[in-house]
Amino acid sequence: MSNISKKLLAADGTPLRKKLAQALFQSKLRAFGLVSPLLAFIIVSFIIPIITLLWQGVYDDDYATAMPNISEVVDAWDGYDAVSERMYEALVKDVIIAMSMDRALTTKAGVRVNREISGAISMHKKLMRSIGKLKISYEGKEQKAKSIFRLLAKEDTERNFILSQNQRAEIGKKLTKEAIEKYAPFEQFVLKSDKKWSNIEIWRAMKVASVKFSPAYLAASLDYNYTFDGKFEKRDENRQIHILLFFRTLEISFIVTVACLLLGYPIAYLLAGLPVKSSNLLLILVLLPFWTSLLVRTTAWIAMLQGQGVMNDLFVVFGFATDDDRFSLIYN
Repeated sequence: MSNISKKLLAADGTPLRKKLAQALFQSKLRAFGLVSPLLAFIIVSFIIPIITLLWQGVYDDDYATAMPNISEVVDAWDGYDAVSERMYEALVKDVIIAMSMDRALTTKAGVRVNREISGAISMHKKLMRSIGKLKISYEGKEQKAKSIFRLLAKEDTERNFILSQNQRAEIGKKLTKEAIEKYAPFEQFVLKSDKKWSNIEIWRAMKVASVKFSPAYLAASLDYNYTFDGKFEKRDENRQIHILLFFRTLEISFIVTVACLLLGYPIAYLLAGLPVKSSNLLLILVLLPFWTSLLVRTTAWIAMLQGQGVMNDLFVVFGFATDDDRFSLIYN
């Protein structure tokens, strides 16, 4: 039988089996072409954002990029020894270079550390203000560092920096060199900007923030802290919210799903048994809320469920509640 099928030929002389395979391939190709726009939409709208979020959950180079010197120093620090002058100097050095390149870099670094320990942003800003008061020579003139940073941050008509990033970085290194020669050691200078810099916990937080690949964010999502020595510890009770919110979300989702089944199934059963004309009219009424603006629907719910709303008025009329003790159906 197989020999016979092999000998069968199409009208153009091509073996029938080969012709059928070509037709099947073209059919599959055509079907793929029809679904490819939807597939591309799903990849762009869902798959790529999910992958990006997962990647950001384990990778963050904001601190290491903005503060390379202190990152290198705290990486070699064991987290137990006293904070050294070298660490203070590296911190000041990085802040000067970062502010020379772009003030936002230092702010980003502060935000990253603040995720590990609260108050880090204000400490960084105070240090930035203190460094801005240092007098350093630039273009043959001694002036405050903040004035130099403003000059370096000048932009053209298209809001691009006049000096390139490399040029600003080189100027920052020169400013740093002069600041070290004139003002080092920096321990008392940094502590004067904020006494909290003497707290070893802030430096441990910087050690965690300096690691590019880290499970810190994943640990935080499970109400744990990723410590400087690579361990996981439970967060304080007043900061354990993620697991609670996760289970609360599951609870609400389950209740909503059951409520939709209880409300939707009888209507679907009714629609299935009614004549087409009546079922179409009811289906329009079911779909009508989806055509209404979300803002209008939200406002309608507020009007119905608020303390002096329709539902509470009905409860008072039928004796389920008193006028002075109405139900709190929203904002709860």
